[in-house]
Amino acid sequence: RGWRAGDAIPAVFSHDRRHTLFHIRKHRLFYLGVTRVDVSPLTMLELLERIHSVLVTYFGEVTEDTLRSHFSTLYLVLDEMVDSGLPAITEPNLLEMLISPPSVLNKVVQVVSGSSKVLSELAWGSSGTNQPPQANMGEPAGPFGSGGGITGCGSDIWWRRADVVYAGNEVYVDINETMDCIIDSHGQTVAASIAGEVVVNSKLSGLPDLTLTVKNPSLLDNSSFHPCVRLHRYERDKVLSFVPPDGEFTVCRYWLSDPTLQPPINLQPSLTLMQTSGRLELRVGPKLSVGMVGGTGGGTAHTQAVLEKVSITIPMPEFVSGATLTATAGTIKYKSDTRAIVWSIPKLSSDQQPPSHYAEGTLTYDGAKEGSYGRVAPQELKCVADVSFLVKGWAISGVKLDTLEVSSVSYQPYKGCRYSTQAGHIEYRL
Repeated sequence: RGWRAGDAIPAVFSHDRRHTLFHIRKHRLFYLGVTRVDVSPLTMLELLERIHSVLVTYFGEVTEDTLRSHFSTLYLVLDEMVDSGLPAITEPNLLEMLISPPSVLNKVVQVVSGSSKVLSELAWGSSGTNQPPQANMGEPAGPFGSGGGITGCGSDIWWRRADVVYAGNEVYVDINETMDCIIDSHGQTVAASIAGEVVVNSKLSGLPDLTLTVKNPSLLDNSSFHPCVRLHRYERDKVLSFVPPDGEFTVCRYWLSDPTLQPPINLQPSLTLMQTSGRLELRVGPKLSVGMVGGTGGGTAHTQAVLEKVSITIPMPEFVSGATLTATAGTIKYKSDTRAIVWSIPKLSSDQQPPSHYAEGTLTYDGAKEGSYGRVAPQELKCVADVSFLVKGWAISGVKLDTLEVSSVSYQPYKGCRYSTQAGHIEYRL
């Protein structure tokens, strides 16, 4: 209500006095949740994020066609994740034990035998019967007892499925950070923050025990952890000790606020809105050097940052109907459907010649909407430039992995670590 075309819809809003709507957008799909009771907005948004993450685990790329072709699996997954309107099972390992992911082999078996996708026998373990197994002396029986079932490796390690076997054992750690920043017209930082996550992709046989150590654990003070993390060990030793779920999962999320933070990109925008036309000038380039992880002895080396997928978006006022634009690199154009100027550059690097690039153009006004800005003169209107980019091999907060130890197994797995920083909401005020 009261929104114009092209306006961003808030993630949380009230449709009427009885219903509150929550939504997230992933690519071209919206995930919508509705509630009539008082609930924490972050709980609803996190549930929608979990649903998307699980669907990615099941289907890979989540599109409208994918959801239609696997509607029965989608229905069963949502039925397990949300029970009577409340979050239930959101761990992918547990869901995969209850509902088999779609595959070519599963489709053939279902066509031949007419079997269901629900692995009901897992509720009673792996005996293959519809009756609960007889409990041994001193051991509980039923779905939440020891020895497998929907509790995976046992009631203490319910997040990991049992009997995991890999021909090649490997584990990867990704430290992904997203930077949010507001820069005023004088180039000074108004507000800045970093949201990061430590993602582990575990492909390890048996029941491994992982210990992950970072060089600067104080940066993780404002964090949330996966249920597998032993909190008492972290509070005592500042290390992440856990038995990992099988596959990819987020072991830790953290948030930092730093008012002195500067993005690794130099942008010098200039927008002049005159009475009959406008003028836009942009100059962009990478910062001269940043601290990159991977120096001598695993330290930090100051080297040149390579910015990939650089995009600069400048929303225009309603009375701007078009633009004549040129750029020395990439492509720049005016999109009439969103009323925005978008400059896309595949890569920015100090090794390129020239290191910075320039774009300029003239803005034309819509005669039919002349004076639509009312009493505000064009030169008094304020615009912003939204910047997005990706830097690989660099964590802007300085979080660095020190060691990753794998114990309780007889093999020596392959280990790998990657860093990346991307722009979240970076805004330059013109």
